[in-house]
Amino acid sequence: MYMRLLKSADHAEYERIARSWGSVFDQLGWLQLYGNRIRLYGIFDNDDRMIGGFHIYIRKFLGLRFGLNPPFTSSCGPFFIANKKTMFTRNKMVRDVMKLVMMEIEKLKLALVLISFHRDIRDTLPASRRGFDVKVRYTYRIDLKRSIQQIHADISTSHRGSIRKAQADGLILRKITDMKIVELMVTKSLERNRLKKDLSFLRRILYEFVTAENSFTYCVYHHNEPLAAALCFFDSDTALYLSGGYDADRKHHGAGALAIWQSIQQARALDLRYFDFDGSMIPAIEKYFRGFGAEMVPYYRIFKAGYLIRLLLAVFAIEIR
Repeated sequence: MYMRLLKSADHAEYERIARSWGSVFDQLGWLQLYGNRIRLYGIFDNDDRMIGGFHIYIRKFLGLRFGLNPPFTSSCGPFFIANKKTMFTRNKMVRDVMKLVMMEIEKLKLALVLISFHRDIRDTLPASRRGFDVKVRYTYRIDLKRSIQQIHADISTSHRGSIRKAQADGLILRKITDMKIVELMVTKSLERNRLKKDLSFLRRILYEFVTAENSFTYCVYHHNEPLAAALCFFDSDTALYLSGGYDADRKHHGAGALAIWQSIQQARALDLRYFDFDGSMIPAIEKYFRGFGAEMVPYYRIFKAGYLIRLLLAVFAIEIR
């Protein structure tokens, strides 16, 4: 098994595998939003057949190169065709893939590495053995193979009450394609939570990547004014709540919950396996997601930096989580 950078001639096969075994974040349409900042790798077996992939986003700052997740992207892979029949052979394949990934990352000689792996990657020993710090993060995920009644019953009393109030107050729910509304809601929420994001990439996602074949968006209105929106992307088995928000100037307690509840129902109607809230370590947002009765699912982030970078992080009291 080996890894190498992909050529344009490899893209069709890569996309075929990514759509079956990867996530939305592994698809070419998503990665191409980031231009030449993405280094895209293929994973090949000993017969030179592509079996998976991995990517990393390279950002330059003050002459230094940082390896990161692309903006608005919660994982860099790796993904691969997992058709091994026994737990031993599957675990061995994960270990071998992770060894290759870590070797390629080290070859890049980056000043800082801070990336998260796919939800299904639990073996991070190849990273820790190479001196990387391994940190656990969490997302929340709903199993959509249960009945809609079971899913609804698991939602917190508070969230169910908010949804009922939104319906009783006559709020209107619409499936929309106008991404200007989503941009407005997300921007307001980012500003309210003092979160810094590169909005140029948000606009690329909204206006260049969103289609009816890979996403759905719900907006809640009152007197024809948008109150809240929820944007979800989906792949072969999972709907990902990528972003959303509400207008604090016209806030209604149940607008956001109603948009998310409808998104969960839509994901189930598409016969997907999971609805994934795509994680958050911000306490208020994490608590809000938890209220939808989802299961906490760990995923792993690795960090490594040279002495100078660590010193700067310490001086400015920047915590890597």
